[in-house]
Amino acid sequence: MSMKKHKFLKISIIFIVLICCICSVGFFISYASMSAIFGIPTANLPNYKLQALLKQQQLFDTAAQQPIAPKVANYNDKIQAITITPDEIQPTGILNGKDIGSEPFPSRIYTANNEWVGNINNIQTQIFAGYCTQNPNQGVVIVFQPDGLGMSYYKTSALDGGLTITKVDGNVLTLTCSTGNTYTFDMTNQLLTPQ
Repeated sequence: MSMKKHKFLKISIIFIVLICCICSVGFFISYASMSAIFGIPTANLPNYKLQALLKQQQLFDTAAQQPIAPKVANYNDKIQAITITPDEIQPTGILNGKDIGSEPFPSRIYTANNEWVGNINNIQTQIFAGYCTQNPNQGVVIVFQPDGLGMSYYKTSALDGGLTITKVDGNVLTLTCSTGNTYTFDMTNQLLTPQ
């Protein structure tokens, strides 16, 4: 093989490797820009914020996988009657505005538009409807059962805006997005479905 051909072949291989590297970097950058945590795009976040979000996501994922230990009554204790005053009775149904109870999640991550309070399988439950605070187009439903499953969250499949609970029919909530689209949330199976 002549020197000229050998040099041309060497330059061609270097050129191909260089193009492959550039394409790989471009793919990685475009993939990284598409990823999001809690509905918050991570592409332009400073590293310390990204690390905080990743840690929060890991805590949520770990908590969702933990089994809840059943409460065991101590039958040796004497049963004492308790008195509940009218001020201590929690409201039930769809609650709006100032009636919304204390939110078990940070307001910098989620914002609640309203909530439903009641029992699911004899477990006191709060279901919040709203959006991701950093991305108001991402609707979210948060289920909180302090004596049951703990806390779980469900995001809308599309960026339809914040959710608001508009109707309750048995164990099914109807939610309306700020764009006018509707979703249903099956409280028993905890399933969020677009309509």
